Amino acid sequence: GNPMRLYAEGGVIPAAPAAVKMVMLDNNGKPIRPLVQKSGIPETNNALYFDGTIAGIKGRLAIVKPNGVSPAWDSANYYTFTRSEAGTEVILNRPTPFYLDFAEARRGDIQIFWTGQNNETPSEYIIADNNAMINHMNTAIKRYLVISRPKPYLDLAAQIADEEKLYLEYGSRFINVRKYLIDYGLDDAGITPTAQDTADIAAGLVPTSLRADGTHFNNAGYAVVANIVFKKLQQLGWI
Repeated sequence: GNPMRLYAEGGVIPAAPAAVKMVMLDNNGKPIRPLVQKSGIPETNNALYFDGTIAGIKGRLAIVKPNGVSPAWDSANYYTFTRSEAGTEVILNRPTPFYLDFAEARRGDIQIFWTGQNNETPSEYIIADNNAMINHMNTAIKRYLVISRPKPYLDLAAQIADEEKLYLEYGSRFINVRKYLIDYGLDDAGITPTAQDTADIAAGLVPTSLRADGTHFNNAGYAVVANIVFKKLQQLGWI
Protein backbone atom coordinates (compact mmCIF):
# COMPACT_ATOMS: atom_id res chain seq x y z
CA GLY A 1 0.00 0.00 0.00
CA ASN A 2 2.92 2.32 0.74
CA PRO A 3 5.71 0.86 -1.40
CA MET A 4 9.29 1.00 -0.16
CA ARG A 5 11.44 3.66 -1.79
CA LEU A 6 14.91 2.64 -2.99
CA TYR A 7 17.82 4.21 -4.75
CA ALA A 8 21.25 2.93 -5.71
CA GLU A 9 24.15 4.09 -3.56
CA GLY A 10 26.12 4.73 -6.74
CA GLY A 11 23.09 6.28 -8.43
CA VAL A 12 22.95 3.71 -11.26
CA ILE A 13 21.46 0.32 -12.06
CA PRO A 14 23.94 -1.14 -14.59
CA ALA A 15 22.91 -2.71 -17.89
CA ALA A 16 24.13 -6.18 -16.86
CA PRO A 17 22.65 -8.13 -13.93
CA ALA A 18 24.81 -7.35 -10.90
CA ALA A 19 24.11 -6.82 -7.20
CA VAL A 20 23.84 -3.08 -6.52
CA LYS A 21 23.88 -1.74 -2.98
CA MET A 22 20.67 0.13 -2.20
CA VAL A 23 19.37 2.72 0.27
CA MET A 24 15.97 1.79 1.77
CA LEU A 25 13.36 4.36 2.85
CA ASP A 26 9.66 4.52 3.57
CA ASN A 27 7.30 6.90 1.81
CA ASN A 28 8.14 9.62 4.35
CA GLY A 29 11.91 9.32 3.92
CA LYS A 30 12.57 7.25 7.04
CA PRO A 31 15.12 4.40 6.87
CA ILE A 32 13.47 0.98 7.03
CA ARG A 33 14.75 -2.54 7.62
CA PRO A 34 12.63 -5.19 5.91
CA LEU A 35 13.58 -8.86 5.53
CA VAL A 36 15.42 -9.01 8.87
CA GLN A 37 13.08 -11.85 9.88
CA LYS A 38 12.77 -13.19 6.31
CA SER A 39 10.13 -12.38 3.72
CA GLY A 40 6.99 -13.88 5.24
CA ILE A 41 5.90 -14.91 1.74
CA PRO A 42 4.98 -18.63 1.57
CA GLU A 43 6.17 -19.13 -2.00
CA THR A 44 9.71 -18.08 -1.05
CA ASN A 45 10.00 -20.37 1.97
CA ASN A 46 10.67 -17.16 3.91
CA ALA A 47 13.86 -16.42 2.01
CA LEU A 48 15.81 -13.21 2.56
CA TYR A 49 14.61 -11.48 -0.62
CA PHE A 50 11.66 -9.87 -2.40
CA ASP A 51 11.10 -10.10 -6.15
CA GLY A 52 9.63 -7.01 -7.75
CA THR A 53 9.98 -4.04 -10.06
CA ILE A 54 11.63 -0.63 -9.67
CA ALA A 55 11.80 2.04 -12.38
CA GLY A 56 10.46 -0.55 -14.82
CA ILE A 57 13.26 -3.01 -14.02
CA LYS A 58 12.33 -6.46 -12.74
CA GLY A 59 14.71 -7.96 -10.22
CA ARG A 60 15.39 -9.11 -6.69
CA LEU A 61 15.84 -7.04 -3.54
CA ALA A 62 17.86 -8.95 -0.93
CA ILE A 63 19.24 -8.37 2.53
CA VAL A 64 22.91 -9.28 3.03
CA LYS A 65 23.94 -10.33 6.53
CA PRO A 66 27.74 -10.52 6.71
CA ASN A 67 27.66 -11.72 10.32
CA GLY A 68 25.12 -14.45 9.71
CA VAL A 69 21.36 -14.87 9.87
CA SER A 70 19.81 -13.27 12.92
CA PRO A 71 16.29 -11.99 13.74
CA ALA A 72 17.86 -8.81 15.10
CA TRP A 73 19.26 -5.92 13.09
CA ASP A 74 23.03 -5.81 12.71
CA SER A 75 24.79 -2.60 11.65
CA ALA A 76 26.78 -4.65 9.12
CA ASN A 77 23.61 -5.62 7.22
CA TYR A 78 22.84 -3.99 3.89
CA TYR A 79 20.54 -4.39 0.86
CA THR A 80 21.17 -5.13 -2.81
CA PHE A 81 19.08 -5.11 -5.95
CA THR A 82 19.92 -7.40 -8.89
CA ARG A 83 18.06 -7.00 -12.15
CA SER A 84 16.65 -10.19 -13.66
CA GLU A 85 17.80 -9.58 -17.22
CA ALA A 86 20.31 -7.42 -19.02
CA GLY A 87 18.99 -4.17 -20.43
CA THR A 88 19.97 -0.53 -20.53
CA GLU A 89 21.67 1.36 -17.74
CA VAL A 90 19.18 3.30 -15.59
CA ILE A 91 19.92 6.31 -13.39
CA LEU A 92 18.43 5.60 -9.95
CA ASN A 93 19.63 8.39 -7.65
CA ARG A 94 16.27 9.37 -6.11
CA PRO A 95 13.93 7.35 -3.86
CA THR A 96 11.79 5.30 -6.26
CA PRO A 97 8.92 2.91 -5.43
CA PHE A 98 9.68 -0.80 -5.41
CA TYR A 99 6.60 -2.88 -6.25
CA LEU A 100 6.58 -6.42 -4.85
CA ASP A 101 5.46 -9.14 -7.26
CA PHE A 102 3.66 -10.87 -4.39
CA ALA A 103 1.70 -7.75 -3.42
CA GLU A 104 0.65 -7.07 -7.00
CA ALA A 105 -0.42 -10.69 -7.56
CA ARG A 106 -2.59 -10.76 -4.40
CA ARG A 107 -4.54 -7.54 -4.86
CA GLY A 108 -7.81 -9.40 -5.42
CA ASP A 109 -7.47 -11.91 -2.57
CA ILE A 110 -9.11 -11.96 0.84
CA GLN A 111 -6.68 -9.96 2.98
CA ILE A 112 -6.03 -10.43 6.70
CA PHE A 113 -4.11 -7.57 8.31
CA TRP A 114 -2.34 -8.19 11.61
CA THR A 115 -0.18 -5.11 12.07
CA GLY A 116 1.30 -2.82 14.71
CA GLN A 117 3.14 -5.18 17.07
CA ASN A 118 6.66 -5.37 15.71
CA ASN A 119 6.77 -1.70 14.75
CA GLU A 120 4.91 -0.80 17.98
CA THR A 121 3.00 2.24 16.81
CA PRO A 122 -0.22 3.92 18.01
CA SER A 123 -3.56 3.03 16.45
CA GLU A 124 -3.44 6.03 14.10
CA TYR A 125 -0.40 4.53 12.36
CA ILE A 126 -1.92 1.05 12.34
CA ILE A 127 -5.09 2.41 10.72
CA ALA A 128 -3.07 4.39 8.16
CA ASP A 129 -1.03 1.30 7.24
CA ASN A 130 -4.12 -0.89 7.02
CA ASN A 131 -6.00 1.64 4.92
CA ALA A 132 -3.08 1.97 2.52
CA MET A 133 -3.17 -1.79 1.97
CA ILE A 134 -6.96 -1.78 1.66
CA ASN A 135 -6.76 0.99 -0.94
CA HIS A 136 -4.24 -1.11 -2.87
CA MET A 137 -6.78 -3.90 -3.29
CA ASN A 138 -8.32 -3.88 -6.75
CA THR A 139 -11.68 -5.60 -6.31
CA ALA A 140 -15.05 -3.82 -6.33
CA ILE A 141 -15.87 -5.48 -2.98
CA LYS A 142 -12.78 -5.49 -0.80
CA ARG A 143 -12.71 -8.52 1.47
CA TYR A 144 -10.43 -8.01 4.47
CA LEU A 145 -10.15 -8.51 8.22
CA VAL A 146 -8.14 -6.53 10.76
CA ILE A 147 -6.76 -8.27 13.86
CA SER A 148 -5.70 -6.50 17.04
CA ARG A 149 -2.20 -6.55 18.45
CA PRO A 150 -1.62 -9.66 20.58
CA LYS A 151 -0.24 -7.72 23.54
CA PRO A 152 -0.08 -4.11 24.80
CA TYR A 153 2.93 -2.21 23.51
CA LEU A 154 2.65 0.53 26.17
CA ASP A 155 0.12 -0.39 28.83
CA LEU A 156 -3.29 -2.00 29.01
CA ALA A 157 -5.21 1.29 28.97
CA ALA A 158 -3.47 2.38 25.76
CA GLN A 159 -4.09 -1.04 24.21
CA ILE A 160 -7.81 -0.92 25.02
CA ALA A 161 -8.06 2.61 23.58
CA ASP A 162 -6.30 1.47 20.40
CA GLU A 163 -8.59 -1.54 20.07
CA GLU A 164 -11.63 0.73 20.42
CA LYS A 165 -10.33 2.94 17.60
CA LEU A 166 -9.77 -0.10 15.39
CA TYR A 167 -13.30 -1.31 16.11
CA LEU A 168 -14.75 2.12 15.25
CA GLU A 169 -12.78 2.11 11.99
CA TYR A 170 -13.46 -1.47 10.84
CA GLY A 171 -16.58 -2.64 12.70
CA SER A 172 -17.54 -6.23 11.92
CA ARG A 173 -14.26 -6.73 10.05
CA PHE A 174 -12.26 -6.22 13.25
CA ILE A 175 -11.23 -9.15 15.48
CA ASN A 176 -10.04 -8.29 18.96
CA VAL A 177 -7.88 -11.38 19.27
CA ARG A 178 -6.30 -10.36 22.58
CA LYS A 179 -9.67 -10.02 24.29
CA TYR A 180 -11.09 -13.15 22.70
CA LEU A 181 -8.17 -15.27 23.87
CA ILE A 182 -8.49 -13.81 27.37
CA ASP A 183 -12.25 -14.43 27.54
CA TYR A 184 -12.63 -17.70 25.65
CA GLY A 185 -9.26 -18.97 24.46
CA LEU A 186 -8.56 -21.49 27.21
CA ASP A 187 -12.06 -22.92 26.99
CA ASP A 188 -11.85 -23.20 23.19
CA ALA A 189 -8.51 -24.97 23.52
CA GLY A 190 -9.77 -27.30 26.26
CA ILE A 191 -7.15 -26.06 28.73
CA THR A 192 -7.71 -25.77 32.48
CA PRO A 193 -6.42 -22.37 33.67
CA THR A 194 -3.27 -22.38 35.75
CA ALA A 195 -2.54 -19.84 38.48
CA GLN A 196 -0.35 -17.98 35.98
CA ASP A 197 -3.16 -17.96 33.43
CA THR A 198 -5.49 -16.43 36.00
CA ALA A 199 -2.92 -13.75 36.82
CA ASP A 200 -2.41 -13.04 33.13
CA ILE A 201 -6.13 -12.64 32.53
CA ALA A 202 -6.41 -10.23 35.46
CA ALA A 203 -3.58 -8.18 33.91
CA GLY A 204 -5.24 -8.10 30.47
CA LEU A 205 -2.72 -10.47 28.92
CA VAL A 206 -3.27 -13.55 26.78
CA PRO A 207 -2.91 -16.55 29.14
CA THR A 208 0.54 -18.12 29.29
CA SER A 209 -0.94 -21.52 28.36
CA LEU A 210 -1.74 -20.06 24.91
CA ARG A 211 1.63 -18.39 24.36
CA ALA A 212 5.09 -19.52 23.28
CA ASP A 213 6.68 -16.33 24.66
CA GLY A 214 5.65 -12.81 25.66
CA THR A 215 4.12 -12.07 22.27
CA HIS A 216 3.78 -15.15 20.06
CA PHE A 217 1.20 -17.85 20.57
CA ASN A 218 1.82 -21.58 20.83
CA ASN A 219 0.05 -24.19 18.69
CA ALA A 220 -3.04 -24.11 20.90
CA GLY A 221 -3.24 -20.32 20.75
CA TYR A 222 -2.81 -20.18 16.99
CA ALA A 223 -5.41 -22.91 16.52
CA VAL A 224 -7.95 -20.77 18.40
CA VAL A 225 -7.04 -17.73 16.30
CA ALA A 226 -7.31 -19.71 13.07
CA ASN A 227 -10.75 -20.94 14.09
CA ILE A 228 -12.14 -17.49 14.92
CA VAL A 229 -10.78 -16.07 11.65
CA PHE A 230 -12.36 -18.99 9.77
CA LYS A 231 -15.71 -18.39 11.47
CA LYS A 232 -15.57 -14.66 10.75
CA LEU A 233 -14.90 -15.34 7.06
CA GLN A 234 -17.92 -17.66 7.04
CA GLN A 235 -20.11 -15.08 8.80
CA LEU A 236 -19.21 -12.50 6.17
CA GLY A 237 -20.07 -14.99 3.41
CA TRP A 238 -16.60 -14.98 1.88
CA ILE A 239 -15.94 -18.72 2.17
